Amino acid sequence: MDCMINPDNPEIVYASSQYGSISRSTDGGSSFRSIRAPNSEDGEWTTPIVQDMNNPSVIFSGYGNVWKSINMGTSWTKISNFPSLPASGKPAKISALTLYPANSGCIYAAQRMHHEYNYPNSNLWVTFDGGSRWSNITEGLPDSLYFTSIAVDGSDSLRAWVTCGGFVAGQKVFMTTDGGATWQNQSAGLPNIPANSVVHQEGYGSDVLYLGTDAGIYYYTEESDA
Repeated sequence: MDCMINPDNPEIVYASSQYGSISRSTDGGSSFRSIRAPNSEDGEWTTPIVQDMNNPSVIFSGYGNVWKSINMGTSWTKISNFPSLPASGKPAKISALTLYPANSGCIYAAQRMHHEYNYPNSNLWVTFDGGSRWSNITEGLPDSLYFTSIAVDGSDSLRAWVTCGGFVAGQKVFMTTDGGATWQNQSAGLPNIPANSVVHQEGYGSDVLYLGTDAGIYYYTEESDA
């Protein structure tokens, strides 16, 4: 499912399988040990895991809540308290998770909709203080769709992009410049196919985005619609 390699030590490798099973290797993959965070919460089919590139010993995972480890997954602390679904008694599963590259205290997390629990709405959350306070920033987004990926501008924690799965025309990529207070649709020129992953490229005067979809990769700059 998801994977990571410690940038300071390539012998430290993380791998995951469906529904939130995460393992760590300290010998380049020759052996692994389970470091799954909470057994009390369900993980998504692909449970997101990310590491703080300023301190790779700090990693995060998203189940029903966001969990943080300061020792490469040996122990975990819950840093959110998202509401539970009435029908299940558990929070909605987190489908996307990302950190502001310059400061891991800024975290964006998306929870998927759950039609099976008669709870159709997805939610997008942000914290700017490491999880002490979370804000729901879903307003202005198509919350009936599945939020698949989040990217944050490496030099501005208030600039972020979120992508949507599904087959609703013109509802693929949304951008905020104010930390989610408002959103602008950036889906012009994209076909009606699911948008699965967005990456913001650093080091240019204008926005450069790469978008992975079900039928290829799309490239965007401020000078071009697609």
